[in-house]
Formats: sequence, structure tokens, C-alpha cells
Amino acid sequence: MADSPRRTGIPESTIRVYERRGPLRPASRSTGNYRLYGRAAAAERITFIRAAQSAGFELPEIKAILALESGRTTCGHARQLVGSRLMALRDQMLRLRQLERVLQKIQRACAGQPDDAPCLAPDPFVLRRWLRR
Repeated sequence: MADSPRRTGIPESTIRVYERRGPLRPASRSTGNYRLYGRAAAAERITFIRAAQSAGFELPEIKAILALESGRTTCGHARQLVGSRLMALRDQMLRLRQLERVLQKIQRACAGQPDDAPCLAPDPFVLRRWLRR
């Protein structure tokens, strides 16, 4: 585990929480009782856990999704777990694309202008509508 925080950018204390709550298990223990992980597999799993949390999944849900690797989760339960989250992610992605277009318009409005020139958004109402969400 010593290099997992460095490889993933996730603090060791967070990795220990993942261990206690179940989505991450050491492959084995050394004779000195140190946790031993498969390097690439652990880094991938830790990165997946963090990404799933960012998408709104709770650790028990992540643990159930990871159980798909071993066949310990039924298809019905898997559909239930990911169905509502997929809809929420798609909605979030749509809103992010809309925000991206607004920011690109502002960026284009300032393109080629001196740093001290006022930046006038081409359609300030678009920005106001976005901020009201």
C-alpha cells in the first residue's frame, strides 16, 4: 500500500476507509502483517472507487458494483443500482455541455482582445438562465 497513495493521488487515510468499508481488500499480508496489493489492480480499483463516489455512488453501492467481477450480484440488483444513477449522470452531462457552450461563447467574445479590455458576453441572458438552475 505504500505507493498506492502516490500512484492514485488518494490519501492513505481514504484508502484505509475503503478497506474498512469493504470495496478494497488487500490481496494478502506480509510476514510483518503489512497489507499487500497487486499494484495495477489496486490502483485501478482505488481510481474506480473515487470516480464512482464523484458520480454520486455511496460505498455500499460501489462494493455491490465491484462484486460484479465475481458474479456475487444478480443482474436485477445491478440494473437497479446503475439505472437511476445513469439517468442522473446523463442529466449532469447535459448540464455540463450547456455550461461548456456558455463558457466557450465568453471565451470567443474575449479572443483577440487585450487583457484590459472589458469582456462583454454575447448573450448575458444565457448565463443568467444557467445560474438560476
